Amino acid sequence: MTRLPEILTIPLDGAAHGVIRLDEAARSRSRDELAAALRERLPELACELLGRPTMRSSREWRWGRHGSLSVVMSGAKAGQWFDHEAGQGGGFIDLIARELRSNRRGACAWAAERTGLAPRGLPAADPARRAAKPKQAVLLDPPVSEEEARTERARRAAEATWRLAAPASDDHPYLQRKGVGPHGLRCDSAGRLVVPLCDLDGLLHTVEFIAEDGGKR
Repeated sequence: MTRLPEILTIPLDGAAHGVIRLDEAARSRSRDELAAALRERLPELACELLGRPTMRSSREWRWGRHGSLSVVMSGAKAGQWFDHEAGQGGGFIDLIARELRSNRRGACAWAAERTGLAPRGLPAADPARRAAKPKQAVLLDPPVSEEEARTERARRAAEATWRLAAPASDDHPYLQRKGVGPHGLRCDSAGRLVVPLCDLDGLLHTVEFIAEDGGKR
């Protein structure tokens, strides 16, 4: 029997809309392309993910209490980060996953969507975003208070989580037990319902997750 080459399954927008299969060489090439694209757009993507930095220099930007979250912005280690309060760190994909409360596959989908490297020929949440955007200059406002920065960072993370989630189906276990329909709710790559929490003007501020067993966070 002919042995099939090792394959990698890549989700679309963090949801099971469809998959593509790549051999090992294509997987390595795709990984290298995504890493290069992230480095190219790092300032723009860092601001979208984390909000405005509270401190910045040519080598690194900082967010949070006393600049506790640092991201290297230039050089061979661009994209590396460390949270001195939490004692956590890693590559930029790991930071995306943490801020979006997603897994690594969902983080890669977010990054691919932003850099124009989302898989072609398959449906995406927003096809218009799949064309690579020209690099834009990042215009930074004056530093903001710690509370404002934290609120803005949470709001951006909620928006990204909602955008990457897929429409919830009627057969979700939690909805079936409650005997209700999805009513516009969405579902993330972990199978959790995503509930948007908006203000009176319709601005999304945060999201709530409901697991299949009803657990909320």
